[in-house]
Amino acid sequence: MEGSLKEVLDKAIAFNNTGVSCLRASQPQVAWDLFKGALEVKLAIERSSDAGTTSDSNLSETYVRRAEYHLSRIQQYVGQSTELYERATTRKHPPPMEAIREAFYEPYLCATPFRIENSMSTSTATSSEAFSRTASATIIFNLALVDHLYNPSSKQAASLYELATSLLVGGEIDNLGIALINNIGVYYFENGDMNAAQRCMEHLSKIMPSCDCFEEGELRGLQTNIRWMLNPPFTVSPAA
Repeated sequence: MEGSLKEVLDKAIAFNNTGVSCLRASQPQVAWDLFKGALEVKLAIERSSDAGTTSDSNLSETYVRRAEYHLSRIQQYVGQSTELYERATTRKHPPPMEAIREAFYEPYLCATPFRIENSMSTSTATSSEAFSRTASATIIFNLALVDHLYNPSSKQAASLYELATSLLVGGEIDNLGIALINNIGVYYFENGDMNAAQRCMEHLSKIMPSCDCFEEGELRGLQTNIRWMLNPPFTVSPAA
């Protein structure tokens, strides 16, 4: 069972991490298929583990087959390294949505998808459970990010962010947790719900001091969001 579990888990990790490379290379549809395939594999692991077995038999075929197709094509293109594919195909200029965000002030969005590291998984039951929740939250965040970047009003993106956040309740606050709270706040801001956006930023302001794992640009963007949304220079929401 352990060998089968590792094989299936490795498939989910490969799909997710290849999706990260594709999103960074401005290929959102391919990234979406890969993240969705990763999520389907992860759900199959959970279902089969509940039943006492681990196999591919519970996989939803459509997105898994799409993900396998994309993964195969990319590996043929650059051997086994999807990071080489990312470097070879990344645009020098930002995609249209990012260009708009840079041209006009909008809140800072944590727009970098998250990889899943194999080293996160350990053999202990407690750590394996935490890894499983974190891996699922990572994949779901990445799906939400694709949707949010190219459709800022997507209710699906908000639902996915909320779902990913629920999986991390009770765990340690890390970059993923910060990104989720920030991006949910940004979503509410962009869609005119300032009260909800402010609640997110209030929460973010309380946990930010305990986190020192951000690059300077990321930290500045998060701090700007907190200041801007908690003390807006206007009396109505931007969508009013």
